Amino acid sequence: MLLKWEKTMLYTLALMLIAVIVTPVGTVFAEETNVTTSDVEEITEDTTEDSSGAAVFEDGTTYNPNDELPSPSIDQAVDWADRKGGEATNFLQVGGQWLAIIIFIVSAIMTLFGAVAGRVSKGLVGIFIAIIMYAGITFAPTLIDFFSQWLAS
Repeated sequence: MLLKWEKTMLYTLALMLIAVIVTPVGTVFAEETNVTTSDVEEITEDTTEDSSGAAVFEDGTTYNPNDELPSPSIDQAVDWADRKGGEATNFLQVGGQWLAIIIFIVSAIMTLFGAVAGRVSKGLVGIFIAIIMYAGITFAPTLIDFFSQWLAS
């Protein structure tokens, strides 16, 4: 049977976790910008057209909407997928590391309260899980390589 303060702590942690999961990433990191017609006019004033009708920008780059779309090679597609996959993995690693740190701090506070109430083990288990989680997230590529080599041998 949970005590009243334990239920309150459990509900608070659950609400915090739900808030972290439900909050869209875009609302936290997005910057709102409004483009006005004067901004568009400034952009078009900085360009000229060459004989084929392509826009030439101040830095010398050109853009012609009538050109065909480029046909990338397999190597270019693989490079792009590797780059984007690495960016997504890095983003998830950073988010997971922050989550592990938050769990560690909350578990340390639970350990402190548990020392007063006589139930230290719950907080220590949370700390242990946070440490394992942080190490697993940080060294994920190395761990995956190790286990795949171990399984292959």
